[in-house]
Parts: sequence; structure tokens; C-alpha cells
Amino acid sequence: MKILKYKIDDSKIYKYEIPFFLCWRDNDSNQLASFILNFRNQYPHFYYSDEIIYEECLKLLESNNTIRFKQIPNL
Repeated sequence: MKILKYKIDDSKIYKYEIPFFLCWRDNDSNQLASFILNFRNQYPHFYYSDEIIYEECLKLLESNNTIRFKQIPNL
């Protein structure tokens, strides 16, 4: 969050972005902050659904196993 504060002068994390922290594979906080900023640019005004977050987390986990990693509806 310090990196977001430094890059965009705003350290807020939105509830839909919390799964990215849980699915992130390493401790490179700079890459995570860049990922979040790129994601926000791709989906401006936070117009993303549970399904979009779920798909992005599967990509982060390098998995397409929807049985092992089940989607939790209505975050």
C-alpha cells in the first residue's frame, strides 16, 4: 500500500482487490502494485465483477482448475 501511495498518492485498496493479495505468488510488492494499477486502468471506475476477479486470480495462480479454486459469489 505504501507503493500505491508513492505511485498515485492514494493507498486505498478496494474490497475486490483483496483476492489479488491472497493469490499473489511471491513477495514482490512493486510488481503487485503495478498489477493492481494496470488492472484499474483496464477496468476504470472499478467496473469489474466477481467473475473478472475470479478469472484474474486463476491467472495469477497459473491455474484453470475451477474445481480446486472455487469462486465465492458476492464478495
